[in-house]
Amino acid sequence: MTATSTSVFVNSAVETLFPVWVELSLCVFSAIAYFMFSSKYMANLLSPKKQKKMDSPPSPQMMSNKAPRFANALPASSAVSSPRSNAASDDVPAGDCMSQGTANQNLAQASKKIAMRANDIRSCGRNGHLAGAVKVFEKLGQQADCAFVHNSMMDACVECHDLEKAVHYFERACRLGLADSVTYNKMMKGYLSHGSEAGARKLLAEMPEGIANATSYHGLLNARVNAGDMRGGWKLVTQMQANGLCPNSVTCAILLKGRLQSVEEVSRVLLLVDAMEESMDEVLFMAVAEACVRVNRLDMLTKQLERFTHCGASGLSAETYGSLMKAYGRARDTKRVWDLWGQMVKSNVQMTSVTLGCMVEALVANGQSTEALKLVMDLLNDESTQPLVNTIICSSILKGFAYTRDAEKVMALYKQMKAHSIQPNTITFNTILNAFAQCGTMQHAPQLLEDMKAVDPPVAPDIVTYSTLIKGFCYSGSLDRALEVFTEMQREGTCAPDEVMFNSLLGGCAKEFRLDDALKLLSDMRKAGIAPSNYTLSMLVKLMCRCRRLEQAFTVLEDISKEYNFRINIQVYTCLIQGCFYNGQMEKALSVYDKIMSEGLSPDATTFSVLVRGCLRAGSAEKAAELARHANKTKVGLNAGCFEEIVAALGGPSSKSGSALLSDLGESSPATQPSVYRAAPWRNH
Repeated sequence: MTATSTSVFVNSAVETLFPVWVELSLCVFSAIAYFMFSSKYMANLLSPKKQKKMDSPPSPQMMSNKAPRFANALPASSAVSSPRSNAASDDVPAGDCMSQGTANQNLAQASKKIAMRANDIRSCGRNGHLAGAVKVFEKLGQQADCAFVHNSMMDACVECHDLEKAVHYFERACRLGLADSVTYNKMMKGYLSHGSEAGARKLLAEMPEGIANATSYHGLLNARVNAGDMRGGWKLVTQMQANGLCPNSVTCAILLKGRLQSVEEVSRVLLLVDAMEESMDEVLFMAVAEACVRVNRLDMLTKQLERFTHCGASGLSAETYGSLMKAYGRARDTKRVWDLWGQMVKSNVQMTSVTLGCMVEALVANGQSTEALKLVMDLLNDESTQPLVNTIICSSILKGFAYTRDAEKVMALYKQMKAHSIQPNTITFNTILNAFAQCGTMQHAPQLLEDMKAVDPPVAPDIVTYSTLIKGFCYSGSLDRALEVFTEMQREGTCAPDEVMFNSLLGGCAKEFRLDDALKLLSDMRKAGIAPSNYTLSMLVKLMCRCRRLEQAFTVLEDISKEYNFRINIQVYTCLIQGCFYNGQMEKALSVYDKIMSEGLSPDATTFSVLVRGCLRAGSAEKAAELARHANKTKVGLNAGCFEEIVAALGGPSSKSGSALLSDLGESSPATQPSVYRAAPWRNH
């Protein structure tokens, strides 16, 4: 026989005999276990003394001693906890000779059956079918007398919000000596779900010694934190520790759920995190990160990040990296943002579009739109990462360039989007249009509107699109084009104009001195049921005064304030005062000032400066000096240079009137004088 044949023969023999050897070994082991169980344990279990003890109701002391033995132990409680629940005794008559294989099979089948029925009970509870759960429980008969089944039944009662039945099965478990930590915790959960913290606290106090665990406290802790009672929550944590239970990740996560607002509160939780015996999981780490960012302590977050990555954790997920980038981005720590990106790439973490979006958002928010564009372009040029770049990410970069008014880069990125078949949405087009409006490059807008119609499916303009177009055309001096867009929008009827749109058009009218168009827009605004604001009125007043329609300005203000029952603010009145002086009506301007004071409004420095300069131009320096005294008395002051103009008009600081004004204003203590007076060059002469 050749060596090869010998090897094949040996391998074949091993493959054939090995299973037989394993089976024989298991049989021998099972036989030994069976004889030990049947000769010793069963004799004690079925003795008259033992039987009498099993039939009598357990005392509270027995309950406290026995309960831990049944904690989450399905095989023991279901198969040998009592003669009634012994499946082998029910199926085989006493005295029959039974092979060990048959006994093991019966025990396994009984355990499997109970586990399946317990699962059915839980399923019924989750589906709100408590009657079905009760039916399954009762069908089990004596086999239901185990902790696992009772806990499942209580869980079903709690899920179905039937506290009375939950209490019934809890008391039954206690009578049978089956109550373990899970039993008590489920009953406490039932009380808490019904808003009965008192019931849960009472049960916690009555819990036998050694049964309570950290979970027993978490329900009450969560209730206190949700109620905003952090002091009560910390009392429970102290009670846990006094009973020898160390707070774990769940404890710390619940405490952090309280949205702690001070560094001291967050530090107190972090001390518990540092003292945990278990490793910090990613869920807890994210809660810690959020709390550190909320109290603006990124140094604490950095320390916890280092601890998390060096304590044997499996590493951060892409989602966690994204959240951290966003957090450090809000704190303007772009160096840490880039470090996290490099760490994620080095660790070969499978990044997602969400992670990339967080990175881009952090860069754009810190003025690094160009760097964000370079990063995105590198990913677009790699086929494996190209799918990560989507419309939302590109829109974020476009917003950054729009903010810096870099229309050239806006168009460059838009072309790249089209080249890589990245479908723009309404937000993308609106962002580009806003960049055109900011940069004054509205000549590109018509082509962009054509692109909106050409994409598949077409992108319909919304109210933001129309508002942006109108604002851009008005700011670039193309009121007629803006009015065309407004008319087209009204004709299509898909969007209704709002106050912002009307104000943009009125601003365009004021810029081009087109009062008739402005009055028509005001009429359209009132017909649409849109109430003009003080900002609207200020533009109208400026335009009317520039067009020499001072009386009409007074009339419009009075009519609108009565029609819409709102109070005209100081800014509108200041515009009206300025318009009065522009039209050579000093007395009307002073009457507006009197009206301001009678209505209880407080003139600001701009109002007094407009009044003073108007009086000076009208040749009334003494009136200007009187107004300056009023401004000083109200501690408002005047705008820069205004005070010097009054003194110069009075003949200078050495003149009688100028000296008197300086003397009057000098009576105020330096601490209460407006800074413009203290800074006057002649104050130290």
